[in-house]
Amino acid sequence: MSIAFRSVNPKNNKLYRTFDTISNKVLETHLENSYQRFRQEYTRGHSRLGRRFEKLSHLSQIMSANRATYAGLITQEMGKPITQAEGEIDKCISHLQYYIDNTERFMEDEQLQIAN
Repeated sequence: MSIAFRSVNPKNNKLYRTFDTISNKVLETHLENSYQRFRQEYTRGHSRLGRRFEKLSHLSQIMSANRATYAGLITQEMGKPITQAEGEIDKCISHLQYYIDNTERFMEDEQLQIAN
């Protein structure tokens, strides 16, 4: 018997979509493929922060361009009012920008002052 997860709109209790589960074997295959891809990219030098910031910036652009669509999904799937859903998207975008702007500073070495 296959298990499926159901996404129900909490506002009107209508079924929005169902999601079939996957087996542990399929999950492990996906995880192994992801890990191997990571190792391949890492050995090619794609672990630099600059590359990661490019990806975060691209994600921010995607979220900005699709703000209304994503907010609509949040509203439909979680029952959150649209203005709050848009706020969630905006918050995610601002968090991405925060880490793009500050991560290098966070990773700098610090001189610790030890009190006697």
